[in-house]
Amino acid sequence: MAASASASLRRHLLHRSPCFPLSPNPTFRASSFPRRHCRLFASAVDNGDAPSPVEPSDGASVVDVNPPRGTRDFPPEEMRLRNWLFDQFREVSRVMAFEEVDFPVLESEALFIRKAGEEITQQLYNFEDKGGRRVVLRPEITPSLARLVIKQGTMLVI
Repeated sequence: MAASASASLRRHLLHRSPCFPLSPNPTFRASSFPRRHCRLFASAVDNGDAPSPVEPSDGASVVDVNPPRGTRDFPPEEMRLRNWLFDQFREVSRVMAFEEVDFPVLESEALFIRKAGEEITQQLYNFEDKGGRRVVLRPEITPSLARLVIKQGTMLVI
């Protein structure tokens, strides 16, 4: 029952977007995009494989079109499903009187060292920004939430 409901919901969401009209079995058609967009993807579409680097004919260097390791793209049909799911999370949270917060993708490296010790720097994507500050790509929100609570003090209603 759950599997059929899930498949039914997925079909419904695939057909909903006015911007991307899709058939029940969407396929990428290189001919439907301007030629400049198809150059890197042409061999992947012809072979049915994932996109791979293609040597441009104008002498430019090879470009890897795959997302960085540990990340992924969300094409339109998957983004519709993801947005629907996140909307459900938000609605349940709103009904339960939770409020949404957001934090910068970059945080101070010292914030994570304070939480987990100096050895954590070996597990993070960290670098020095143009202002000479040590920053990390935020892997979780707990230290960011603690920073917000300390910064806002009693003014923050949680």
